[in-house]
Amino acid sequence: MIKVYQISLSDYEHHLIEIEGWAANAKIKAYADRLFDRKFEIGSFKFYEPVAIVDADSMDVAFELMNLWEQPERIQKLKMRVPSMSVGDILEKDGEFYRVASFGFDKLEGIAA
Repeated sequence: MIKVYQISLSDYEHHLIEIEGWAANAKIKAYADRLFDRKFEIGSFKFYEPVAIVDADSMDVAFELMNLWEQPERIQKLKMRVPSMSVGDILEKDGEFYRVASFGFDKLEGIAA
């Protein structure tokens, strides 16, 4: 099983980006870092929330399941709306954390479940 964490912004936060830009606040900056595949800052993890648990042993398979959605029974949604997995999302597998990179997954150190 792989737990998937994502960061999402409210309508207000999206509006704030239009007014103040990507550095409007710490959460928006963390979201921008995720979008642009920048170096992950451990303190940003507080803005992520668990959105799904994927019935898979491989992160590659979890990525495929959450992008093709051909086997939805293998994805337990923890929120009403769960977007496809993308760069910057965080996966928890066997108590270790990984960030979806442009290619593959980067192991993250210093995050506690």
